[in-house]
Amino acid sequence: MKNLIDYRWLGYGCLLFCCWCTAGFAHEAVSPHAVLVGYGQSIPAIGETTERFGALDIVYRHRRVLHPDRGRGWYAGNHEFWIELPVSLVLKNRDDRDVYSVGMAGMNFLFAWVFAGGPYGQPYVTFGGGPRYVFADIEGVGSRTPGNYQAGVGYRFAGPANTVLTLDVRFVHVSNLNLASPNVPLNSAVGYIGISF
Repeated sequence: MKNLIDYRWLGYGCLLFCCWCTAGFAHEAVSPHAVLVGYGQSIPAIGETTERFGALDIVYRHRRVLHPDRGRGWYAGNHEFWIELPVSLVLKNRDDRDVYSVGMAGMNFLFAWVFAGGPYGQPYVTFGGGPRYVFADIEGVGSRTPGNYQAGVGYRFAGPANTVLTLDVRFVHVSNLNLASPNVPLNSAVGYIGISF
């Protein structure tokens, strides 16, 4: 299992490297609305996470440019604020026999630095967090209303007919801030693909 985790982080590093290599001139304005779908996997080797689970996500994102055309050289870009409305279906093996699912919904408040890009798109980094609501008990979380913080990297690709495709990967930490017991954090790696409209 350790080798599998190492290969995932190698893949994330390769994505980040590709983003830096294509940095260049600014891309056309991107629509403020996007829908993303993704899948995440918990990583028991990080922190106090003990549960292994997967999650299917669908996310609506609304973005607002706070400060356009900032910086010079390699760090030139836009400072943006994103509001995301994620809905998740958490999947977990029970006794290695069957699968049960738990719904989760929330709101993320994210700050992003979107680098000036070349003719094919723009790389970005993002961080933030927000509240979650869990529709059923998840063992170890201890609360129906945990929160999360996250950080990630991504890339916007110029698509056909003025569409913009988005790829991003994130580290997500979910816990209840010790407001309830037990409080076993859920650390996971999540990948998203989306389209702006």
